[in-house]
Amino acid sequence: MMRERCAREAAYLRRLVEQADDREHASEVRAALEESVRAAEALGLRVTARYHALPAVPGEIALTMARAATEALNNVRCHAGTGHAFLTATGDSGRLVVTVVDRGRGFAMEGAGRQGPSGSAGAEASGGSVVRAAFVPPATGGIGLDRCVYARMRGVGGRALVDSAPGEGVRVELRWPG
Repeated sequence: MMRERCAREAAYLRRLVEQADDREHASEVRAALEESVRAAEALGLRVTARYHALPAVPGEIALTMARAATEALNNVRCHAGTGHAFLTATGDSGRLVVTVVDRGRGFAMEGAGRQGPSGSAGAEASGGSVVRAAFVPPATGGIGLDRCVYARMRGVGGRALVDSAPGEGVRVELRWPG
């Protein structure tokens, strides 16, 4: 019953975001992210959001980052087993990083059974450190992170990283440019 309700609400939220007029977001990434936070809160998720030194970005980038963040927040609401998420957006001249974190149930990255965003099956190197990356928790069989996060970010020259472990929550990091 709860899973069906989450699926219906997720579909509704995706339709709302995808039908949004691109001009509403202009180049203001904060406004686009605040809209994502409001949409998640309207569906019952409590979100603590922090914004620091956000750069001006093209409207397409603001919209893409907001849509990817919306999907990450929706995943918290439907899968994390917690009613609270943290969204942080930071940047400097020409770079933007949006992070969505929860302290929910998490999932085993190694057993996800799908390839990561670079085509590797378990980890992606990033700046000398290894960042675990996977598309979906194995129990869900969903496509949200694949289509709504990784593909969107790649489409605008960005990057998405996911880190999780059972009992340790999930961290989704969106970077532009990648």
